Amino acid sequence: MRKLTEDKGTSKHWPQLLPWLLLGYSCSVQGATGISPYQKLNATNPIIPLATQERISPPLNFDDPELAAAILFQRAKLVRRNVPMAISNILIAQHKDTPRYATVKGGAYIPR
Repeated sequence: MRKLTEDKGTSKHWPQLLPWLLLGYSCSVQGATGISPYQKLNATNPIIPLATQERISPPLNFDDPELAAAILFQRAKLVRRNVPMAISNILIAQHKDTPRYATVKGGAYIPR
């Protein structure tokens, strides 16, 4: 968190940066377990674009806190850039499913 606030030049922005830092951390493979906290919690791999996945695939080493902070900061920036795209794709998929759901649940659909 200190690294994030130092790069911004002020500590007043930390509440806006915290979700991105947490998401970057939870999608990072941990050296001790070999899986990410996201995988432990959701029992599935996080869906991350391939270019981003290559950048965040090395496990974090917390024996060097400065290096770990720098890597987490870089990962948070990548996640912040890619999350809006993922949310947009989810909204498009939901929009496409709306007519089908309305047909199936509206009573006009007769299963074979």
